[in-house]
Amino acid sequence: MTHPLDIHRKTPRNLKLVHSVPVEAGGEFIVHEGYVYMGSRYGNKNTLHVIDVHAPKTAKLVSTMRFKRAIGSLAVRGTTLYASESQRAINLISLENPATPDYFDCALALGKTVYEFGFVGDFLVAALNWDGIGIMDVSVPNKAQWVDTLKLEEGYIEHLAVVRDRIFATCASGGIAVFEIQEAKLVQIASPKGDDFNASSVFVVGEHLWFIGTPEGKETHIYVIDPNKVDEVLVSFELDVSAPSTLIDIADGVAVGWNGYTCIGYAPSQAWARNLFKQHETDEDKVYVETPCDRNALSEAEIEEIEMLSIMCMDDTSCVVREGDFILAAQGDTLNIYSIEEASLLAKR
Repeated sequence: MTHPLDIHRKTPRNLKLVHSVPVEAGGEFIVHEGYVYMGSRYGNKNTLHVIDVHAPKTAKLVSTMRFKRAIGSLAVRGTTLYASESQRAINLISLENPATPDYFDCALALGKTVYEFGFVGDFLVAALNWDGIGIMDVSVPNKAQWVDTLKLEEGYIEHLAVVRDRIFATCASGGIAVFEIQEAKLVQIASPKGDDFNASSVFVVGEHLWFIGTPEGKETHIYVIDPNKVDEVLVSFELDVSAPSTLIDIADGVAVGWNGYTCIGYAPSQAWARNLFKQHETDEDKVYVETPCDRNALSEAEIEEIEMLSIMCMDDTSCVVREGDFILAAQGDTLNIYSIEEASLLAKR
């Protein structure tokens, strides 16, 4: 359907909604060999969705798997999908047939809240909230077992990133921590920013790590760290826009993220961050409407058109992945698929 503002647009849009796949409950997802595997950390749907995205414009839900509790974090190694089940287990699922995954075992995680995953060699690394960080030997998938956990003296771990053999974790009020695995044991080797920095998320952007959090008595910052020089903060940049809940690496130290239905650009090394555009849809026929955050970027005709339209905000964005020339976004209970327009910042490589 024709975009309502195409006739009068002063500036090119960034995304074009080309397809939507309804799901029971949208949430975190990964893309592996042409399939989306999506869970939902919150709510009571307790479903793993499998969506075929080989042809993004005709993507379709091909199968689901039911569990007793919500499915949160997901990771793939070889032909095994690891799926955390809230307060219960890490499920081991065969992807020999990727369209119809097959559960074959689990490693118990009773009472544990498992957040993000990563891999270091034959170990699955898991952020375990107040239980700290844990590692599981997955060298033989059907014999996967926990081999070590390390609880912090202060703070909790929800987010982590693995760069080569090092694990970088957010520790909330405990700041940032860096770990290595030595003889199947977790060892903390550094703390680039201590308890004066309330770390909330971490992303790999290019060759650097971006830690997002709040220094004591200050506004939200991005700290840029070289993973090879963990005791040095390369850039400290104060945000005057919202922090991202999900982030895509673009190029040259630039990334694009989402907070709710707003898309935001970040370039801390260049000392800028700005709201790019907001995502809406029309009330009745659900046509995608994209509006620049800078009202000066709108023509008078665009402003008049928007004021006449009955539009509502898109559902909050919980996860975004770029696949070639497409953006896949979990927004509410839908996987929305957008093509990237040529003039968009998102098109940079």
